[in-house]
Amino acid sequence: MARGFISAQAESAAAMVVALNAQLATLVNPSILRVDFDVQEMQRRSGRMYSALVTYDDGGASLATPFKLSAIEAPSAAALITALNAFITSISGQFAASTQYRRLYTSVRTDCYIGLTIYNATSGASANWTPL
Repeated sequence: MARGFISAQAESAAAMVVALNAQLATLVNPSILRVDFDVQEMQRRSGRMYSALVTYDDGGASLATPFKLSAIEAPSAAALITALNAFITSISGQFAASTQYRRLYTSVRTDCYIGLTIYNATSGASANWTPL
């Protein structure tokens, strides 16, 4: 069993989903140990910078589908909860890890609430989710 890391960076939620999903698709039989997300408001560049680092061991059960990222942005906590509930309902029967939340405070834009969730269409993927 070998430990590895994958990472991705992007300047939007949609680009982060594409970038991290491309990396996650390369993992055939991972045991996901840790997922770290960061989102920062880039004051000078009028945008956001998303980054992720996924720590895994290979040697987990082979999965028919890769893990994926969902990144949802909303203007309020209530709107984020509504959107996250709709997302979880839409993937009923699939494995979804706990959501990590971020709130960006900014003087340039209105506040932004972000929910980042790792999920897998294979319901048995929970066996491959082994956080430290």
